Amino acid sequence: MIKTIKTIYIHFSGGFNKKFNSTNISHSQLCVNYFEQINKLNIQINKQTHENNNNTVDEAIHFGKYFKNNDFNIKIITNDWHSNRVKYLFEKTFEFYNIKNYKLIDVESEIIDEMLIQNETNKLKELIEKPYGLWKEWLNINYYRKFLHPI
Repeated sequence: MIKTIKTIYIHFSGGFNKKFNSTNISHSQLCVNYFEQINKLNIQINKQTHENNNNTVDEAIHFGKYFKNNDFNIKIITNDWHSNRVKYLFEKTFEFYNIKNYKLIDVESEIIDEMLIQNETNKLKELIEKPYGLWKEWLNINYYRKFLHPI
């Protein structure tokens, strides 16, 4: 009997953030290092660890471009306090790149930091109501041109 080996692609993301990763190694590389140590299934890791992504906006835009010509089932895993912003950003970029096979998975965190949660709420509100920086640029050049039609 011939055994078929299913290819599983794992993409890690995450850059640097003073609040949860103040090391000189990106969060994605930390994940790769950890996974390689515990990998008992010999799953191949895509070494493109997205180290140039410094924040969630960068990741959403980069992942949209990366997966635009693929029909993979994508699982986006994030923590519960960050999931609303992740959902908003990835829904917009994936809609633009016509990516439909994805699911957002919230992981319950032990962080009960009201200031962090409020900061996330404020960031999301600002991204929606008054986009700024790279997100504003991406929306203007890409998303608005594709989905908004002049009246």
